[in-house]
Amino acid sequence: MDKKKILIVDDSPDILEFTKRLLETRGYAVTVLEDGKDILAKVKALLPQLIILDMFLPNTTGLDICQEIKSDAALSQIPVLITTGHLPEEESAIIHASVRPDAYLSKPFELDDLLATIKKYIN
Repeated sequence: MDKKKILIVDDSPDILEFTKRLLETRGYAVTVLEDGKDILAKVKALLPQLIILDMFLPNTTGLDICQEIKSDAALSQIPVLITTGHLPEEESAIIHASVRPDAYLSKPFELDDLLATIKKYIN
């Protein structure tokens, strides 16, 4: 059985490395990126089963990337999870409605919450 592919885009190398190792030990194939440069081409080449985006990235935002992905007919069905440590939790409902990410987690997130969200969308 092929491993489920997850793409993580976050500008924190520590978060990328930790999350990558955590998910790989759970049997996922993980690709990491530190910015959103050429993200649509990379998503089309990888075709992950789930994308985890940090809210704030160099030269763009997770919301902008989410909008691009959800607006592309070939990619719109890929679940997008947005994470942030900068936005109050009560604003997550606004983000959820305006850009249509499939899920939202505040940093620091509980590992169980991350794993449950991933399983909800790709298992």
